[in-house]
Amino acid sequence: QFTLIINDVTARNKAIDALYQTQLINKTGTWSFDLNANEVWWSPELFSIFELPVSDLAPPFDTHKPLFTDASWKLLEPAVSAAAEKGTPYELELELSLRTQDNQPRFAIARCEPQLDPDNNVTRLVGTFQDITELAVARAERDRLLERLKLAKSAAGLGLWEWNRNSDTL
Repeated sequence: QFTLIINDVTARNKAIDALYQTQLINKTGTWSFDLNANEVWWSPELFSIFELPVSDLAPPFDTHKPLFTDASWKLLEPAVSAAAEKGTPYELELELSLRTQDNQPRFAIARCEPQLDPDNNVTRLVGTFQDITELAVARAERDRLLERLKLAKSAAGLGLWEWNRNSDTL
C-alpha cells in the first residue's frame, strides 16, 4: 500500500521566473548570510553583477574584500558587523573593484535587513545588491555639466532668477 501525492508547481515556477526576470531588468541580486553556518547564498543575478560563475553557495564573506575598492570595504565591513552583532540594517552606496568595458568605475547599492530568532538574536542577514553604475555615470555627467554652466554663467556675467507663478514668489 502506498500514497501518491502530486503537487502542481507551475504557479511557483512562474513566480520564481518572474522574480529572476525582475532581478535581471533591475540589475538587482539578492543574498543571505546564515551567521550560524557561516554560509552565504547569492541569486544568479548577484553572481552576474560580480562577473562570477553561478554556484550553489557564494564565496564566504571573509573573501569579499577584493570585490570592492578599499574605501567601500571600509564602509561595508563595519556595517555587516553591526548588522550581525546589533541587528542594525544598512543601505550603502559602494564602488566595486570591477570596471566597465570603457574602464569606468562601477557602483552598487547594498541593502541589508537582519533577521532575528525568537530570543532577538541575529541569525541571518538578508539583502539586495543593485548595480547603479548607469545612474552614477549620469550623476557625474550632470555634475560636470552643472559646473560648466556655472563657469559659463560667471564668464558671461549672467544671473538667473526663477519665478513661481502659483505662489507669485521669486
